[in-house]
Amino acid sequence: MKQSNRWLGGLALALALTGCGTLKAAESSDPYLRKGIRMNVASMNYVNRAVHFRIDDGYNSGGIANAGSPNDPWMGGPSTCCFTITDLNKPFKIEAKWVPIREDSVMGPDGDYIRGKVLVPEETKVIFAKLPQRPPKVLKGDPMNSEDAVCVIFKSMDVVELKYSEFGCKQRVD
Repeated sequence: MKQSNRWLGGLALALALTGCGTLKAAESSDPYLRKGIRMNVASMNYVNRAVHFRIDDGYNSGGIANAGSPNDPWMGGPSTCCFTITDLNKPFKIEAKWVPIREDSVMGPDGDYIRGKVLVPEETKVIFAKLPQRPPKVLKGDPMNSEDAVCVIFKSMDVVELKYSEFGCKQRVD
């Protein structure tokens, strides 16, 4: 009898310790967040410089956003899958590696391209951003209105917004 009590006591302790490590998602009353919501990652770039980025040290995806401008942002489709949302309050770390700005490449005498001189060197920035404080509207069977992507919006080299959007970033993101 003592052996079974020890076994049950050990099982109860293991279950109690496992419960301490639950994610915020498991504590949520929202059934979607409890399991985690998997979404695509898309990007929009208002900066006249291309950027490679990753979210949460690559754990939650990443991609590239080509150079755009304030009047004509570059909008990219989904770059990678998947971004998992488990906590709406958690700020996400975005590591942005801005590509160098170079002079134009020229054709060499042997027919190979010679890369232009670097005018502005590569620059890496770490920025934190939060998702909208509501779950995304994921509508199965309605891809035109379903918010099944997290849009990483580069407003400047120092400012990033995270929004929900359709399959790729659109002007109509909220």
